[in-house]
Amino acid sequence: MAAPVRGNPRFARYLAANQINSTGTAMATGAVAFAVLQSGGGAAGIAMTFMGQMLAGIVMLPFSGTVADRLPRVRVIVVVQIVVGLLVAAEAAWGSCRWPCPAWRWPRARPCR
Repeated sequence: MAAPVRGNPRFARYLAANQINSTGTAMATGAVAFAVLQSGGGAAGIAMTFMGQMLAGIVMLPFSGTVADRLPRVRVIVVVQIVVGLLVAAEAAWGSCRWPCPAWRWPRARPCR
């Protein structure tokens, strides 16, 4: 017996989008690490950056779960993916410019160069 989702075009689109999303997320994580290292953040800068990402997820989890339970699933997935894409684009733009200083350089006394 064939799997019931094998011929489903909606599932195929979802699977393709999910794979693209997972690839982009993995690449963004690596790019952030290299950007921190390139700007002189070192291991402490990488740790602060990833801890900030995890903390944001932990804080938003209860609220996002409540919203996701009350709204249509497809709408939530589409909106969340669009917001994540915009945030990653903003993070890339912010990390590529020299001013304002990247967040991992703020506690230091010397200015960005």
